[in-house]
Amino acid sequence: MMKLPCFVGTCVLCGLLELVPGSRSCGIPLVATSVDKAFTSPGYPYSYHPSLTCTWTIKTEHQNQTIQLDTMDSVLQNISSHGTCYNDYVTVYNGQHGTYELGTFCGNQRPVFNSGGNTLSVHLRTDSSQSYRGFKMLYKAVPATTCNVTLLSGYSPIVIVSPGYPNNYANGLDCRWTINAPTGKNIMVKVLFLGLEKSPPCVYDYLLFKDGTTNDARQLAKICEGTSTPIVSSSNHMTIIFHSDRSLTGGGFRLQYSSASVCGLSQLSASSVTWKYLTSPGYPSKYHNNVNCEWKIRAPVAFDIKVEIINLSLEYSSFCSRDYLLIKDGSAFGGRQLGKYCGIYHNKQIVISSNYMSITFHTDGSTTRKGFNLKYKAGIFLTTTTTERPHAFRCGSSLLSASKSTWMYLSSPGYPYYNYNNNIYCQWTISAPIGYIVQVDVQTISMEYDPSCSKDYVFFSDGSSSYATRLGKYCNDVPGYIISSRNAMTITFRTDSSVTDKGFSLKYIARTKGCGEHYTINYETRYISSPNFPQVYPDNADCEWTISTSIEGYVIHVEPVSFSTECPFDYVQLYDVTSYESSIGRWCGRHGPKTQTTGRKMKVKFHSDGSTSRSGFKLSFTAKEPTNGSAASKNIGAIIGGVFGGITVVGIATCCCCGLFRKKSSPNDQRQRNRPREGIVSFINVPQCYPQTPPTAPTAPAVLPFMSLPPPSYNDVVKDDPPPYCQVVPLSDVQPVVTSSPSGASEDQGIDNPVGPNRSGERFT
Repeated sequence: MMKLPCFVGTCVLCGLLELVPGSRSCGIPLVATSVDKAFTSPGYPYSYHPSLTCTWTIKTEHQNQTIQLDTMDSVLQNISSHGTCYNDYVTVYNGQHGTYELGTFCGNQRPVFNSGGNTLSVHLRTDSSQSYRGFKMLYKAVPATTCNVTLLSGYSPIVIVSPGYPNNYANGLDCRWTINAPTGKNIMVKVLFLGLEKSPPCVYDYLLFKDGTTNDARQLAKICEGTSTPIVSSSNHMTIIFHSDRSLTGGGFRLQYSSASVCGLSQLSASSVTWKYLTSPGYPSKYHNNVNCEWKIRAPVAFDIKVEIINLSLEYSSFCSRDYLLIKDGSAFGGRQLGKYCGIYHNKQIVISSNYMSITFHTDGSTTRKGFNLKYKAGIFLTTTTTERPHAFRCGSSLLSASKSTWMYLSSPGYPYYNYNNNIYCQWTISAPIGYIVQVDVQTISMEYDPSCSKDYVFFSDGSSSYATRLGKYCNDVPGYIISSRNAMTITFRTDSSVTDKGFSLKYIARTKGCGEHYTINYETRYISSPNFPQVYPDNADCEWTISTSIEGYVIHVEPVSFSTECPFDYVQLYDVTSYESSIGRWCGRHGPKTQTTGRKMKVKFHSDGSTSRSGFKLSFTAKEPTNGSAASKNIGAIIGGVFGGITVVGIATCCCCGLFRKKSSPNDQRQRNRPREGIVSFINVPQCYPQTPPTAPTAPAVLPFMSLPPPSYNDVVKDDPPPYCQVVPLSDVQPVVTSSPSGASEDQGIDNPVGPNRSGERFT
């Protein structure tokens, strides 16, 4: 390509910029306004110079604006044989100092960039070999909350950042990025950084990925915490939606997207209700050369997968060695081959004998054709070799993987269409990534009942073996959440030779820690239970639920169904959520909270430490009109305790003479009266002291019941059996712990609600 020199002052040839005399450096500061402006590479639309290093910095007029940069034309040296822009290229940075790269492009790519803040920098680098036409870019300033953009995806990865990045994003954002790739390509998104407000179901701040551009497009993923798994579209279109609510914000995100010859979702689920479809990339247009796609299809346990090839048009070769469609039984390498197809086929059916299938599509570098179109479905189908159904009640794969973003499902063989068989033994091990735990939500259990669950049962173990720590054994009750303490859980299902029933259904997911969800209730009752209830809850649990109602004038009422925690180290704490959070109280021991909110939302927190565990709790929540005496329902003991604090040295420190008097009268009664009774604030009641009745003077302070008059004279004290007198006890700022017990005695025959560790460093239990 012919080069045309560019001299100082020849702006028509050099674009809008000047080449510094005697050097190969170029680029000037630019100011973005609400009107589109343009800048070009030096010499555009003629050839740029070799060995250039140019940097343009773009800044908005106002701080609350961001920059939209649109590549209108680009003719640079093409991508290298290694798949990188190595020779002549443009790199765009978020900010003016080149800290956060938004992307590098070359060839004829025309990407669109959006800054996180109010500055961008554009860097052009050319080598000493060939020169090309260069580029032309438009730039303008847009409000920082404007984030509805259409993007083009090419082979070079481009980065999307949250508004304000690397600073925190704003509240109340609803952003939408629509990404389009060339026909026959897919869009792959990698999460480079994610710092959003976290909630288990991602209801507050989240990123939502949709497989297409329409509102009803299939959801690919919804995340509020990082994932290492790329998110891939099944076509050349994808939509990314970012939502932030009106509360907490975070550092935002960096996403990297690009086009690739990938094959869409690699994990597919067969439905027993409807047919699903699978096609070669780009079908019915011709597929590309050198494609390698693999899909794994899974059906519910005890079901088969039936595949019907609707249309197949591939290059024909002996033994289908060039382009082919390969179908195997099973999800692992080396599964039994069911068929290998090339050339032209119509209406070919395949029925396999397990609930897993793998499909591989391979093309070489020569002739291409239309590809294939097939459909698949789950069901109980007869095999081609037998009229029986020996596979109908098999357990399926014993190794399962928990996803960090999507619930996975597991059910007993035959569920829900058939009862399970007699004498079944199934065992599944669910694994989560390192640093995660496994959370299981049991949706239904319907089995032959036995008080000890010794006949038919499902058994949960904390680890990768059934001999690991027991988490629970069930045959009829639905326990709610079951949580492992490590990144694996084993589930065992056994039946005897008598009665059969529907079985069980559950779902599982990988969590970083803890448990809890957000529930909206209106006229129904919602139950929340501790992890593994009614079995012992795990150590070091931190769970959080939010309960709300949409009915105006209603509040949230809570009542205990069952309650047993180690006190005061394991507890439930409730918060009244209005425009801010205020603590209603903290409960531990034997009786749970019976209270209500003042507004339409309540937060529930459960904490356990690393020692003794008990059966936990089950609480019921209903939405209805507030009842009278709500102040009392919020646990008066907790409120008084919050005002006056926990008394640091309980009965003995308040009044030595009181203790002496009671010791003389009845040592045994003293212990019973002085131990903290559950259901009140956890400090020992101060005994009735001298004088018995406070003075009636109008100036007597309101806190007299908690104080005393000066001690009586010596002559009064030395009388037989004198009443004790007390000293003022300093108030503590310690938050009280509310406990409860119907009998007033500890279930462990000791102190059920100790005020802290003993002197030897051991805790009271």
